[in-house]
Amino acid sequence: WSGVPAKTAELQFQIINEWSSKLVSIPLTFSMALSFAIISFITAAYESGNRKEMKKYTVKSFRMTSFFTLGSVLAMVALAVPLVTFFYGTWQNNYHIEIANALKLDGFRGVLFAFEVVTIAIMQGLGRKNKAVYYSYMGPLVKLILNIPLVYFLGIYGDILATIIGLLVVVVLCTRNIVSITGVKVRFITKTIIKTFIAGIPMVLSIVLLNYVFSTFATSLYQNRGFSILYLGIAGIIGLIPFLFISDRIGLLREVFGPEVTMKNFIQRIIIRR
Repeated sequence: WSGVPAKTAELQFQIINEWSSKLVSIPLTFSMALSFAIISFITAAYESGNRKEMKKYTVKSFRMTSFFTLGSVLAMVALAVPLVTFFYGTWQNNYHIEIANALKLDGFRGVLFAFEVVTIAIMQGLGRKNKAVYYSYMGPLVKLILNIPLVYFLGIYGDILATIIGLLVVVVLCTRNIVSITGVKVRFITKTIIKTFIAGIPMVLSIVLLNYVFSTFATSLYQNRGFSILYLGIAGIIGLIPFLFISDRIGLLREVFGPEVTMKNFIQRIIIRR
């Protein structure tokens, strides 16, 4: 791409094709498994003509995908450097820093990929298999059109951005049809996404602050694989606490898991068991 030596460009595309993509797939597995479990209920409700249940489980599928995938990707972006250090060790010439930088943008491709898979699956469950296949081809087509100019000017970030735009097109088209078929209001979906971002802000800030402290006083964070897993555990817990607390305060936990799920009830159950 423009102004970059061939070897450098080759290395950078190796970063997203071999290394970053593998890390991005980590947070997708659990959320997609949960969503697919719910999709079977959507199919059953659609076949029986139960629109109330169909709407309920459609919204539930979107909410769970948003909560688990977006929440975990925000944490992954904040923990990009120690995460790469743990999985790939210390790289010469700070290549692991380059992987981490690519991962920070590539993570959001993973979020949209999860939504693409879930929305296409919902479309199929609602008896719109032909449209689902048609829309699934739209994403690669959009990426193909945008890829050359974006890669030329932005390098690997252009490739990631072209993929993100292609996935977004598929998600928007599928979501529009799902809303039309089920009668689900878009605000029920967007509200959960916004709330997940809100809950993720203090999580990311706390992890970024911790990163600064440890990188200043414990540089082995970026040099030692064994230490990085310890740090990931500590930072993960510290980031999870404000994420769950804010999620509870703004009603996100209740939206995703049901009205009985609150931090207060969770703490009370732990106390009672003890």
